[in-house]
Amino acid sequence: MSWKRARNSEQKAERISAILVAAGGLFDQKGFASISMKDIAETAGLGKASLYSYFKTKEEVFASLFLQESEAWFESLKSYLTGIENTDSSTLAKILTDNLRTQERFCRLTVILYSVVEKNLSKEFIYNFKFEVQANLKQYASKLNEVMPSLAIENGVLFLCQHQAVIAGLWPTTHPTPEIAEVTKSEEFNDLHIDFFELFQSTMEKLLRD
Repeated sequence: MSWKRARNSEQKAERISAILVAAGGLFDQKGFASISMKDIAETAGLGKASLYSYFKTKEEVFASLFLQESEAWFESLKSYLTGIENTDSSTLAKILTDNLRTQERFCRLTVILYSVVEKNLSKEFIYNFKFEVQANLKQYASKLNEVMPSLAIENGVLFLCQHQAVIAGLWPTTHPTPEIAEVTKSEEFNDLHIDFFELFQSTMEKLLRD
């Protein structure tokens, strides 16, 4: 699909949506490092110059994609929390884990967000991005407080930062490269065979309990 020049805010929003859809699809196929701005433009049906009018770097595209996926994660989580009241740490940890089973792209983006994506952003973009991240965290923490009143909103924000940190550290450990997986599949490396969701759930429960 090719696009005509966007002339109003609705058309610009459509272009941005198409760019993020393209970037997400490419990310699913081959990962961040192998993607170029040219790839994103071609997949979105845009000229490269048009893409640069919306995003100055590939990292800006993926920071925006992270925000979108974070919001999708939260919308999915809300459906899991429907009807839940005064829950405990064990139940909420299980809900968070079950929801994450359907959020692979969000997990993979979380892994690269702080170590890669945020390394090539302008100060203006960082300000707007972090402002939105912070606002989202407060919104998400407020929802957690509704279902688990013992988790105050300010503590919920900290917990959600820890939630992201656990994903960022645990996901690459439990999803090794094909070469590492091949070498460590033998019984002598059994101690390294870790299930992401099992360890994630137990870690969430400990964080919520503390």
